[in-house]
Amino acid sequence: MNNRLVLTQTQKLAVTANMQQSLYILQSSNMELIEFINQQADENPVLEADFGTMLHNRGVAGSSAAAPEYDPIAMAANAAPTLEQHLLRQLNCLTGLPAGVYEAAKYIIGNLDDNGYLALPLEQVAGDLGISPAIVDLALNRVQELDPAGVGARNLRECLLIQLRLTHGVDSLVYRLVEGHLEDLAANRIKRIAKELRADADEIREAACRLTALVPRPGAIFQADKPHYVIPDIVIEQREEGFDIRVRSISKSVRINGFYKGMSELAAAGDPERQFLKEKLSSAEWLLKCLYQREKTLRLVAEAVVKAQAEFFRTGKGSLAPLSLKEVAERIGMHESTVSRSVAGKFAQTPRGIFELKYFFASGVYASEGPAVSADHIKRKIKELIRLENAAKPLSDQQLAEALLAAGLSISRRTVAKYREEMGIAPSSRRAARS
Repeated sequence: MNNRLVLTQTQKLAVTANMQQSLYILQSSNMELIEFINQQADENPVLEADFGTMLHNRGVAGSSAAAPEYDPIAMAANAAPTLEQHLLRQLNCLTGLPAGVYEAAKYIIGNLDDNGYLALPLEQVAGDLGISPAIVDLALNRVQELDPAGVGARNLRECLLIQLRLTHGVDSLVYRLVEGHLEDLAANRIKRIAKELRADADEIREAACRLTALVPRPGAIFQADKPHYVIPDIVIEQREEGFDIRVRSISKSVRINGFYKGMSELAAAGDPERQFLKEKLSSAEWLLKCLYQREKTLRLVAEAVVKAQAEFFRTGKGSLAPLSLKEVAERIGMHESTVSRSVAGKFAQTPRGIFELKYFFASGVYASEGPAVSADHIKRKIKELIRLENAAKPLSDQQLAEALLAAGLSISRRTVAKYREEMGIAPSSRRAARS
């Protein structure tokens, strides 16, 4: 076996620290970018940042107006209680609870998810607190007695059973249905359930209907009204002659400290302070350059989006046209990955409200006649066909695909099934069972 040295030449792209920072700045939202720049300003005396004005001009996602004033103290005082606060208030009103049970109940409440479910194993709760599993069981029972009914459940079945125990009792048909036959019910095996529970099919259907009055996610009501505050990156306003597009400038709130810049120029060539300030000045100038480039890219992307979705901005939600990242990249002469990063986490304030920028990139198909249509348009067509179908003989996915083809929309049965599932519509076999 001969050992020898071989010289080879290869090419590879090395991602430098400056390139990584540039990519991060491009893909960051305004809120993330403000946090990043403040951190950089803390570490770099040459860099100064003041975002006070911008932070007072936030928008609320889904709203058509910017929030005129943001007062975090007033908001905290007026905010609705969280699920945890709601449950702790009730727990603190209970009397006669042993200290161990009370602490375990508090721990369980603190570990509930947004839906009010407990994903933490009881053994882990006992281990974390150093108490017996029996005490944890008692604590969980106490939590499950609190409002809203169903809270503290570990799965859907337990959540429904807690509610049924209160409203119908453990001996009721609907309780026994959920207790032992929830999977059969989901699969519409009515005859099998009726046989095992010794009831007729109509009684089973009637019991199943009662389940619609239950709440499968009892904690979700405490999340519904929680606003999502954002700073729109782009503002689009309609004018008589077209649309005015403005990119909210982060760079205007960032500047280089003139005093330190002057010091770097006056210090002696070999002075360590001069070298330090030169490095910090170079870092600050690069950051500003990245911010300018980000704003330029965002503007180009926004202009391409407005041009493609002009009808939406004029008339509203039902008019989104199919649009891909690749199409926008080709129109503005940039790489698709650059467009993808510039869209990520960005929001646009439009005449129709505040939307995430990626909302305007709608998938779609080409019609046999006329322009391409968006996936949303096809979903509305499917929904309308199902609304008008014969309830006794619901349309299958294949029949829906054929009806769409007759309307000039050629899509596969699999795509119909996908869109139907995304809209939460049951397949024809289950729609027939409910009729």
